[in-house]
This record gives sequence, C-alpha cells and structure tokens, in this order.
Amino acid sequence: MGQFLKRPILWKFWQVGRWVWLTSREEQLDAYLGGDLMQVAILFNPISGTGRALVTAERLRDELTLSGSCVRLVPTERRDPALWLRPKLVGCDAAVIAGGDGAVRMAVAELSRAKVPLWHAPCGTENLFARAFKMTRDSNDIARALIDRKTRLIDLGAVTGAVTGAVTRSVTRSVMGSVMGSVAGDESCGRSTDAVVEGSPQRGTPSEHFAIMGSIGFDADVVHALDACRTGGISHLSYAGPIQRCLASWKPAELDWTIDGESEALGAGMVVVGNLPEYGVRLNPARDAHPSDGMLDAVFLPARNALELAAWVPLLRFGLHMELAPARSGFRARRGAVVRLRSSRSTLLQLDGDPSRAAAVDSREFRVLPNALPVLLPHSNHHPVQ
Repeated sequence: MGQFLKRPILWKFWQVGRWVWLTSREEQLDAYLGGDLMQVAILFNPISGTGRALVTAERLRDELTLSGSCVRLVPTERRDPALWLRPKLVGCDAAVIAGGDGAVRMAVAELSRAKVPLWHAPCGTENLFARAFKMTRDSNDIARALIDRKTRLIDLGAVTGAVTGAVTRSVTRSVMGSVMGSVAGDESCGRSTDAVVEGSPQRGTPSEHFAIMGSIGFDADVVHALDACRTGGISHLSYAGPIQRCLASWKPAELDWTIDGESEALGAGMVVVGNLPEYGVRLNPARDAHPSDGMLDAVFLPARNALELAAWVPLLRFGLHMELAPARSGFRARRGAVVRLRSSRSTLLQLDGDPSRAAAVDSREFRVLPNALPVLLPHSNHHPVQ
C-alpha cells in the first residue's frame, strides 16, 4: 500500500477520495471524535412478529453502533413500565422500538415523562404508528434521523373508567364469559378477575395511555378473545377464528357520549376514539384525526349486530363513510379534548390494537394530552402526518 501511494497521481486520488468520504461522514465523525455519542435504547418485544423483533433489534444494534451511536438493547416486560423502563431511559437521547403497536403503547408514557424521542421500527402485525410517520426498520433511515435530530411533539390519549351502575357479578367475567364461551367453548382461556358485587363502592380503573386509538365494541371483544388464548406471536390469520365466532355472539351496548360538555345519545353500536388516523387493515374510522391538534376524534358506527357492523367495512376501506353515511343511520363523528362515554352495560376496551388491562366498566373518559410525546422524524419528510 505504501509503494502504491508513493505515486503522485495516485496519492492525489487517495487524498481527494478520503476528503469526500470524510465530508460525507462529518457529522458521525464529530460524534466519535467529540465524545458526543448518541445514547440510543432499542426496545424490543421478544414475541412480536414471531421473533422478528429480536432479530431486528440485534441487527439495528450492530449497524447503529457502526454509524456512531452508543446502543443498548432493552427487552419489554409485562409489568409496569415505570419499574423496568424508567431507569433505562436515564441519559438516553432516543428510543427505537422494534415491535408492534402494543410495544409502542407500552412505552409512550415513560418516553413522554423522560422527553425521549421515539422511532418505531415496525415488526408487528399492523404497525400503525410506523405507517403514520413513514418510519422503517432500515438502519440507514434511523441513522439519518438520529443525525438530523429533527423531532415533533404529538398528542397522546389517556383513558380512565368506572363502574357507575350496580353489577351483581364480576364485570369482566360476565363480559368475557359470553365472548370466550363462543371462542373457546369452555372457560380454559379466561382469566380470573376481582368481583364487583352489587352494593360495593364504585371504583375507577387506573389511567392508561394510547398513541393511536381506543375503542369499545366488536373489535375490542375480538382483541380480548384473541389475547386470552394467545401464547406467542400472532399474524392477521390469528384473528380469523375469534372474528368468525364473535360474529354470532356480539351484542352491542346502548351508548351515549359527552364531548367537551355536549351530550348526545347514540344507540347501539361501536365507538372509536382516534388520536392518529390509522386503524387495522386500513379501515380508518377516524380518518381525519390529527396527532398535534390537541383534540381526539370520536366516531360512532351504529349497528344492532355484527352483520350490520360489517356493512360499514366497504365505506371505511375506501374512506367514504364520512360522506356517504346516511343521515338516518345514526352515524356520528365529533372532535373534542375530553370524550366521556357511557354504555348500558359493562364493556371491554382495546387500545392501539391491544386489550386494555383494566376491568370492563360502563363509563369511560378519554382525554387528550397535548404535545406529550416527542417523535423522531424521518429525514425525507419532517411532516409525515398532516
């Protein structure tokens, strides 16, 4: 190599090439030489995407380390994130979540508290958060975003619940019993819960956060039924059985809501409260939701049974439900900072495609948390969600 570089013309080529390379890598080299290494935590769900998240996390660790970041892997846990995640975020400059939307939801409260920007490396079934912000699991895209350090604050949603009426047995057991009886044919998939007995004091559920949307109705029952029998990673096909069996058993509750102080009776059906416009298989009921407007978008789909609810699918799939829903159908779409929802009986709740861990209740309050979560933006588009 030394003899090769002694030739003047080749030495010039070597210097020019080295200068071009150093210029293109200047920001990474500054990080290396200046001691300003980006501290990045890669959170991964060990069972997400049938093991794809773990493989992705290890690959990203190796490749982002080469690009000038100090990276550590953090597996997600089912216990309170304040116990296992909060200590890992101390001194962290960014968090990359290799997993699905459930892994994102699990982390958002602690990321918001620590003001650590989030990047979603999609490894789940739907990956709605990554879709909304055009995020990928390509290490080059992530490295570029880490160098740019362009972030955007988005809203989060928080939901609490309470039992306001007299319930004679365990509210969760009574709701899950009808769903799981049709799904599993027995009680082997159910999970025991504390009973709420008639005459006992009314008790609220702990606050839970969501980034995308929450809903009660057919989809929440299906999500809970699937989770009760889940043993590992899932795919779209995993939903086929619970959906098929819930079609015959689903009986919607009568609903009403109060949005920013304005009350409205709704009737039987399903409610989706969206912070982002995304929803599974691109049905997108809250298609106009904006993550930075300080509002939640509430959508009511009237349906007396699952077949009537299925009739909404073509309109939702092509984004025509806002324009073509007949006025007499009872369809509603409203926007507000606080959405209080009451049902004629206790109902289950799903958040960001995962089951809420709270008991079934008949009253819930959805509240927006403005500008709560910093999001790391892709280099190609600093405003992916308009």
